[in-house]
Amino acid sequence: NKPLREKTLLGALGLLFLRIYWQAGFFQGLETSCSTLPLASALSWFFRIEICLLRFWMAFHILTIFINNQWVHETMVVRIVVIGLGRFGKNYVKTILGLKQYDLAGICSKTSNKLHDITSQFGLKGGFSTTELTKVFSDKKIDAVVIATPASTHFKIAKQALQVKKHVLIEKPVCLSSEEVSELDALAKKQGRILMGAHIHCYNPVFERLKEDIKAKKFKKIRSINLVHVNNGPIRGDVDALWDYLPHAFSIFYNLLNEKPKSIQIIPLEIGKNKKTGLFSMTIGFPSGIIGTFFAGWSYPHKKFELFLLGDRKAALFDDLNTDAKLQYFTITNKNDYFDQKSQKITFENTMPLEKQLIHFAQCIENKKTPKTDGKHALLITQLIEAAQTSLKTGKPVLL
Repeated sequence: NKPLREKTLLGALGLLFLRIYWQAGFFQGLETSCSTLPLASALSWFFRIEICLLRFWMAFHILTIFINNQWVHETMVVRIVVIGLGRFGKNYVKTILGLKQYDLAGICSKTSNKLHDITSQFGLKGGFSTTELTKVFSDKKIDAVVIATPASTHFKIAKQALQVKKHVLIEKPVCLSSEEVSELDALAKKQGRILMGAHIHCYNPVFERLKEDIKAKKFKKIRSINLVHVNNGPIRGDVDALWDYLPHAFSIFYNLLNEKPKSIQIIPLEIGKNKKTGLFSMTIGFPSGIIGTFFAGWSYPHKKFELFLLGDRKAALFDDLNTDAKLQYFTITNKNDYFDQKSQKITFENTMPLEKQLIHFAQCIENKKTPKTDGKHALLITQLIEAAQTSLKTGKPVLL
């Protein structure tokens, strides 16, 4: 308890000064006038006990400073509200309830039915549920919000949140234009608040392990990186599949390779009844010569999320649906079989990406640190999606 610790420190300092006055003889007159009372003896014994306690207290805090480089470390509990209770908003509620870093202060949705369903499903008793954003933003006890609403509403809600000094975690895509992201980033800095894009695979333990091994040159020179991310819906009403899937692709490529693309080309493979692209392929060129490909969309019979990275020495295969071996490495033999048939199963931290992302958000709030996927990162990803949209419209590659 910080206030109690501060009071204890003040008390100890008071006792220390009292002892200094005693030893300097400031109480000699009192001792003489009270010679018939055992005051001097009592004070003497008191100070003996006091000095032992003071030394113990100081030793304890010196030890904690050495270990934590600060007074006894206490994890800040972030009072947070989830805005938007769709498929992913529900995941946020579930994950937040299991983290000690958070207190779920409330949930917010446009429809009262969703509020009722979530409250019943998770047995929510504390906190509030509301259909009104004003209730969220007027509550000064709220530290942060998660915005998991449709993409077209992100900018407006995030701007309102930052204006009243709430920390903001926004689901992808952060905004639908780079101008909007820039404005939010500037506002967050002005208000001294955290703005973080929910580019979840930057916190995926699989890709963190793969990134470490790329950095350690286990694959030698990287030749290509190929990503497949498809599903049977859900079809978005306000954006096309590029805005829905490219935040994942660009954040994964940039996180793994630490390179910005030099060229982007989009080929539409399916246009839905809503006139929006539902399935597409993308080819990316990187300055180092690495070629990236991406096949994605919501117009596919079943879910598939795979990454194949090819190097001069080894290759990596990530299959999100392979529960037995999500990440495998294959050695290149250059014989009849290009790869050694025996793969190496790779271990990694057993933590859900959403959990890691939320813990990172809380740590950034507590320690006032810049998130891995901050406004600057969100701006880059948004600019790349805009370039991809230009390629989609023109049918030509876009040079960056």
